[in-house]
Amino acid sequence: MGVEKKSSGPAPVVEVDPGKSPGLARLSAFLMEQSIQKNPQIVSKMRGSLTMKVEGLNTGETIEFERGRVKISGVVDPSASIVIEAPLLMLGALNQTGDVLRGLARREIKIKGALQHPLLLFRLRRLMQSR
Repeated sequence: MGVEKKSSGPAPVVEVDPGKSPGLARLSAFLMEQSIQKNPQIVSKMRGSLTMKVEGLNTGETIEFERGRVKISGVVDPSASIVIEAPLLMLGALNQTGDVLRGLARREIKIKGALQHPLLLFRLRRLMQSR
């Protein structure tokens, strides 16, 4: 006899608004959906927004979390709760702690809002590690 998981409400939903960076938004949505399937309870607690901007270009994406609803758009929102700016390849490696620490030490990665929204950053990290 298997153990049945209790549902704490509706399954989280990922919406995509391609915007100016449709490929990046769709790729992030695919990765986010994989993470959410493995750990839906984390995203149900998340509130706030994260913008990832490609350094030197006005391209990137914004991910908005509203307790179970995730909206990913291919638009840079400079007023997001947390804004991360880095070279494109470094943004792709943000899930690897060593690369992030090296990038921060070398000032290749700039993060705004992390001190004001540490819980959002912590939960995002846990969510992405569940892939």
